[in-house]
Amino acid sequence: NDCPKWLLVPDNDLVIVVPIYDMDITEPDLDCDGVIDSVDSDIDGDGVANANDAFPWDTTESVDTDNDGIGNNADLDDDNDGYSDLVEIAAGSDPLDASDTPSQTNQNISISDWIRTNPGAGGAFSMIGATALGKYLVAGSDLSGVYISEDNGTTWYPKGENNGLMDAAAQALGFDRNDANIFYVGTNNGIYKTIDGGGWFDSVTPSSWYGGDGVLVESIAVGEQYMYATYHTWTNGNHPSVIVASPDKGVTWQTLPPIVDASTTPVFHVVKLLIHPDDDKVVYALSGNSRYGCSPAKAYRLLYDNAGNPSGWKEISQQPIADTHNHNTINEVNSTIGVYDIEIDMDNSDILYMSTFNPKKCPYEFDASKTQDPVPMWMYEQNSSIGNIYKSTDRGDSFSSISLDENRRGMIFSAAGGKIRLADVIRFGDAWDERYDLDGTVAV
Repeated sequence: NDCPKWLLVPDNDLVIVVPIYDMDITEPDLDCDGVIDSVDSDIDGDGVANANDAFPWDTTESVDTDNDGIGNNADLDDDNDGYSDLVEIAAGSDPLDASDTPSQTNQNISISDWIRTNPGAGGAFSMIGATALGKYLVAGSDLSGVYISEDNGTTWYPKGENNGLMDAAAQALGFDRNDANIFYVGTNNGIYKTIDGGGWFDSVTPSSWYGGDGVLVESIAVGEQYMYATYHTWTNGNHPSVIVASPDKGVTWQTLPPIVDASTTPVFHVVKLLIHPDDDKVVYALSGNSRYGCSPAKAYRLLYDNAGNPSGWKEISQQPIADTHNHNTINEVNSTIGVYDIEIDMDNSDILYMSTFNPKKCPYEFDASKTQDPVPMWMYEQNSSIGNIYKSTDRGDSFSSISLDENRRGMIFSAAGGKIRLADVIRFGDAWDERYDLDGTVAV
């Protein structure tokens, strides 16, 4: 390399820059083009003039669309609209325009908008999610471990024993909110954590969870500091869920009070956990025989005593429901309610959505003993008229119906601008529709 190497050399009260081997040159030349930096119109030699270069001293960057100090080449969200560049490119929105987001581009989603991107291998892919800013897609299989995609689902890489993931059944995922390389996998043998994007996994499961049986982890939720999980012993599916919390994201764990029904009997399983984005202590839980299974299901919120310690759970799915659209069967819904899903609004975290169905319409005699195996939700009675969407603005203390008819139900996904999307596995073909909820005045 013929370009001078530079050193900072003190000269009385000043510090000057001199080359190691050429004392005649007194100014640096970053790009080694023979033009010293003080008069070079393109200091880093990247082809972009200094006047137009957001990073004139960095050969790898020249543009910073959102002015966040991170160049577009390194920035995962160039326009800082909350959607990663990969997500926007896949959705067809402009990753350089904060006013153009996937929720605005895809007003209606139909089955024709989906492209098969199966990672392959055996088993069912029951869980999929994205790390912070969509850097990785992660899919969990019940037989073949975890698959990771770095290109929005075009190609997938299996992760298993060679990566420290010692159990092939992955049915729960949890993602760090800030670090795209950190996520958690819930398996039939406890929880595993990776800090390098799936390169290696370490178990964060304490031995006290086992009790002689395997540990089937049902759900994981990760906050800013705390994380929560639910598990039960897999050799006996009738064991109720154990709910645990970790104040240091997997280093130490504490067992929380169980969720109990009116007879103080622990509920069957807890299949989903949600954490308030601004307060790790506000936790919601969805119970049921299985996630999105056709079985009795309720929603709850964690309670605390005066000392700030977890003291129990409040059922929020039996709170007063305002019938704002004159449903004739609202009392029947209250008496037979099954909660299909719950979700927090992405713009206002005090708003909670709840989707319901009638478990008595499942294709078997309702079994109050909760011992009967659940059936898939697609076996739910097709012509059942009971299923609604509800909204709470007070963290679940009360709900109002925002559904114009009684045939709205499904998995809930919050979108920007006060919108929600529903994925209804009961209706075939046209399974995705975008619904709107604008402060309750426009119903879905």
